[in-house]
Amino acid sequence: MRSKIRPQGDSKMQEIVEKLAQEFSLGNLEDFLRSKNPDFMIYSPPERFYGYEEDVFEEVYKIGELKLKDAKNLWVFAIKTAGELTERSSKKRQYEFAKRIIKDSFINAGIFVFYDDTRNFRFSLVYSVSQGTKSKFSYYKRYTYYVAKGKPYRTFVKALTEVKFESLQDIISAFSVQKLTRDFYIEVQNWYAWALKCAWFPGGILEENLIRLLTRLIFVWFLKERKLVPEQIFKPEFLKGVVKDFGKANYYYNVILQNLFFGTLNRYSKDRRFTRNGEFEINRTEFGVKTLYRYQDKLLIDQRDFLKIFEAVPFVNGGLFECLDEDKRYIDGFSRNEYKRAKLPDFLFLEMNKK
Repeated sequence: MRSKIRPQGDSKMQEIVEKLAQEFSLGNLEDFLRSKNPDFMIYSPPERFYGYEEDVFEEVYKIGELKLKDAKNLWVFAIKTAGELTERSSKKRQYEFAKRIIKDSFINAGIFVFYDDTRNFRFSLVYSVSQGTKSKFSYYKRYTYYVAKGKPYRTFVKALTEVKFESLQDIISAFSVQKLTRDFYIEVQNWYAWALKCAWFPGGILEENLIRLLTRLIFVWFLKERKLVPEQIFKPEFLKGVVKDFGKANYYYNVILQNLFFGTLNRYSKDRRFTRNGEFEINRTEFGVKTLYRYQDKLLIDQRDFLKIFEAVPFVNGGLFECLDEDKRYIDGFSRNEYKRAKLPDFLFLEMNKK
């Protein structure tokens, strides 16, 4: 049975896309398609495509089809994989599988949603463009989103909320790497302009300090995506139980990020520890050492539990995470002295930490 529904508003559409990302199911995929275009013909129940199953792809379903305004035919498929679907697993093989279906079905384009038992999924657009008497297919490494349960999916939600299922070019634009790159730089520029108004460092040039911070954060994000930095340090619910007054003060940057930069990534795991609290005579052997954890008084957990958060993070042999503070000249502001401590409000990072 095929059905139609009226298109939804932006806020409602975002809810639908977020639901799809958080809890993938064929039903949620159908709801997304129904809400995108009233002319989308949805097969309920989905049409089983027999003859395509193999060791890697267990079940193949045609979810729906749409005649686009540019006279292109778009079909939507959901394909269940036999094993776990990861960001890198079988991307080329999935692409070739999608090409085969497009050729056999004599259609112009298809959205192929590969998913596994854990509800990880890859949402891909594969299409062909006529060039004379031949057809050229889209490149397999482009036009695809991978969404894993518990991982950030902001870009996916933004793109799928905004995409219009009216022409093939509309859909291609939503999957465009160039567009995503532009959106990323716009967000970085906006954050930078915002931070300029409320960030404080004890020395150096503010603009340079923030650019250095962004460079460090991008590298940390790269490590996180490879599971070398724990994701929980970007989760507000977790941080509320670790950092004093999280979300209301300016301790997140110091307690989490500075300790990650200077006390973790810039120090071998076996040597990581906190500075000692006390008068100068007690701490004189640690004076000037910028690779020890600080800010015990801003913690809500035991120091040993804090050390466990970062115990698996590797030492990075390079200058990016070297603290620039010196005995009399502080730039990074990695200090327990309130007059020398860098201060960046938690709210600067709350938006950045959202999925």
